[in-house]
Amino acid sequence: MGAIVSLLLGGMIGRVAGPIAQDYFENETKIGRRIMSRKEERDIRKEERNLEQKLKISEAEHQRRISEMRIQNEARRKDAESLYFRACTDANMRTFLRDCWPLRNPFDSPLAIEPIYQETSQMLEGCKLKTIISPNKMEIVPLRFISALKDNAHPEAASINCELSMFLVNNYSSNGEHAVVSEIGAWREDIPVNDASINYLFKGMKGQPVMVFVPEFQHNGNVVRFKIWSWGLGESLTYPVGFDFGWLDLTGLYNRLLASENRKLANTLKKVDLPPSSEAIKKNEKIISLLSEKSGKLSNNEKEYLLSMLDTPFEINVAVRKRFTQVVSEVFSIVAAMYSDGYHLMEYGTKPMLPTLISAYRDIPFMLPYLTSFYQTITNSALSKAIISLKDALDIELTLAGNLRLAYPNSEESSELIDHIRMLNGNTEGDLHKATILRLREINNIQKQLRQ
Repeated sequence: MGAIVSLLLGGMIGRVAGPIAQDYFENETKIGRRIMSRKEERDIRKEERNLEQKLKISEAEHQRRISEMRIQNEARRKDAESLYFRACTDANMRTFLRDCWPLRNPFDSPLAIEPIYQETSQMLEGCKLKTIISPNKMEIVPLRFISALKDNAHPEAASINCELSMFLVNNYSSNGEHAVVSEIGAWREDIPVNDASINYLFKGMKGQPVMVFVPEFQHNGNVVRFKIWSWGLGESLTYPVGFDFGWLDLTGLYNRLLASENRKLANTLKKVDLPPSSEAIKKNEKIISLLSEKSGKLSNNEKEYLLSMLDTPFEINVAVRKRFTQVVSEVFSIVAAMYSDGYHLMEYGTKPMLPTLISAYRDIPFMLPYLTSFYQTITNSALSKAIISLKDALDIELTLAGNLRLAYPNSEESSELIDHIRMLNGNTEGDLHKATILRLREINNIQKQLRQ
């Protein structure tokens, strides 16, 4: 019995003293510390191997998805070519071209199509969509951008078309990876801009990637609505898809720009100790001062009424008109760029262009909520479908946030975008995590420098 008790006590003492002895051995003896150091090194190497394996798996999945996209894109392109070939053989083609086709360029020889003729019979055998080779070796079918804005639709229409054309030529070259074929000015003067014309256009371009921009001026040209019709590459739709992108109060925009330019001139005159050069400037300054008060006495509608009372002084008439045309043109350009970026990102994994340009557009604060929401949506969608990697997604949003912070240092949209970036960055490790933190700091430094 004594032996049993002794054994039991020995076991209890061993369980109590064992961890203490083990801890002493590992931390207080040289050989113990050496063993623990090697164990920690093995654990670290194991963790690094696991992380490296995860990254390899993620990259393999990304490459697999890109390969699948390439195959799917090829199939859709073939479908588009087949759809166009069948359209060309329509028995009523001549009547369709004469009475319905809304564009100046002939349907049977459009810019984006290469007809294939059989040499012996001299008959149309098929057709091929013109493509551009992207950096990741994918064949890009350019987006066809068709504007239904005629030069006589509004006093600013010709200027808008000119600026929009220059924007697309400079930033969305038809030969680049963001390829857009601009068909501004192609709409026939004798064809009305209505839903029927869009349906006829769809009949002839079914299967090709097309965006039709249909701005509609309402209330005697004081408001413009942005209606967009579209269909995708090889997309076998029964009818075109249309949606209302939004509207712009041109009168309200003009009045705000007038107030801004009037304040600039008044401040300049004060700076050189000169009185207001006209009664209109005096009157405008009184109204602007009332609008600047933060007492909360005036509702938004009342402020709009006061803005409508502003007169356009002769001294700043040219400056106001020029700035007004520029801002309206920028809105048109940004709408076109957003759709183009969405097409190229979702179809080919090409990173958007507009986030790199947005810092140059500083008179469109009213568009920021829609712009940031749109790019977050398409980036998240492309990431969830493995069209782009997490690194690419972070780069897109960081680029947009940085350029927004340059143009609009105190905007809520840039701050919300940065919060979303921090959430995405929480899933990263290693060099990508460090690089993201560094870029976030650079963006915050921009705001600090601009406030100084």
